[in-house]
Amino acid sequence: MYQCSPSRTISFFDEVNGKSMENLGGDLGRVTLANQGKWISLFLCSSGGKVNPAFAIYELVRHILRPKLQTVALGELGSIAPLLYLMGDHRVITPETTLWFHHIYRNVVEKVQINTLAAGRMRKELLLDERKYFRIIEERTCGKTTKKEARCLLHNERTLNAKDAVKLGFAHEIVSVKNPP
Repeated sequence: MYQCSPSRTISFFDEVNGKSMENLGGDLGRVTLANQGKWISLFLCSSGGKVNPAFAIYELVRHILRPKLQTVALGELGSIAPLLYLMGDHRVITPETTLWFHHIYRNVVEKVQINTLAAGRMRKELLLDERKYFRIIEERTCGKTTKKEARCLLHNERTLNAKDAVKLGFAHEIVSVKNPP
């Protein structure tokens, strides 16, 4: 684990939604601009949330800001939250942390009528989101988790412990503090 400096550390312990991703993007942008070329640490704990804002922040970080980013997983990262973890160039996980995966879905508000055209379009959009997530997982794990294996993680609603996260390339290291003798 790279040394964490208070001025280069951000924490995200929230639900993934438009507002929380807007705030995270602003925080990451400010810290990145103030610390060009230095490691920034992002501590994460989230049960997940909305897919589109998660993809947006991922793209902002990986393609526009491009910080030297260390992500640290704490507690649980569920649903779409592992995508945020994969933003890091160096990914650290604590021994008891888990990563939880499930199908990508969209909420439909009550009393909305959906015809076959809308249902077909929604299915295509969901499949596109899944394929995007599978590509990102394969790329960021350096192929240790293939697109096919990523599909199995989501479709089988798998939970990875810290050791499995390292084995499958999601994490680079498990960190813990050793108690003095």
